[in-house]
Amino acid sequence: MLTTLIILASINILVISFFVYKFLEQNKNKVNVDENQSKTILDLERRITDLLSKQLTDVRGSLDFNNKNVHDQVNNFTKETVEVKDFLKQVNERIKEMSSFQDIFKTPKLRGQ
Repeated sequence: MLTTLIILASINILVISFFVYKFLEQNKNKVNVDENQSKTILDLERRITDLLSKQLTDVRGSLDFNNKNVHDQVNNFTKETVEVKDFLKQVNERIKEMSSFQDIFKTPKLRGQ
């Protein structure tokens, strides 16, 4: 999902850059560029910059959110793994206690036999 967002943002950047390039190339060939065209170009550049900035901010926010989710899942997995380990240690100790308790009820060995 993140890669698709990054790819879409990159494609948007390329398409917008292409249109800006073509727009600037057409105006560059004209000898007399009037003030209105210059203002329009500057306005278009500001809009493109704002759009790209917003898209990059959105992608960064999405990445941060997903990184936090992965971090939380890893922490939960580690916590649960430690709990299972502790539980298995307790079970092992109980089994040892049970086997030593059973030794009490064994018939004693007679000496010399």
